[in-house]
Amino acid sequence: MPIKETVQTLVVSALIGLGVGGLFGYLYTGSFIPGITEGAIAGLCIGFVSRIGFMLVYLPLRRYPVIAFITAALIIAAGTIGFCLFWGLPFPIPGILVLIVSEIIGITATAVLFLTYSKLNNQLEEKKRKLLDKCQQ
Repeated sequence: MPIKETVQTLVVSALIGLGVGGLFGYLYTGSFIPGITEGAIAGLCIGFVSRIGFMLVYLPLRRYPVIAFITAALIIAAGTIGFCLFWGLPFPIPGILVLIVSEIIGITATAVLFLTYSKLNNQLEEKKRKLLDKCQQ
């Protein structure tokens, strides 16, 4: 796993966790502070594991990225539920709301990063193809 992309994923994941944790911490306790630390920790953990899961599924099945997105969604859901239960956030409300918001933001971030890296890879492949064609002439 490239370090730059991993760090980028962790920063995005921590920010997502920070936002979700802060928002629901505020709604649940009336203060942003307790939720942001816990949310950032949860975001880091969930983001790291979902990135590994996504890559483990995507790399051998490049033609079927939907399966990798489903894997990431399941990891985000399991991680969110696990952290909510660990920190005693009641279910179904607000726990389900945390899960829904985390899924929407997490999968959106995954899609944005995936499209960005796919575009970069396609550009690199095109340059490589042009250089090979140039060398063969």
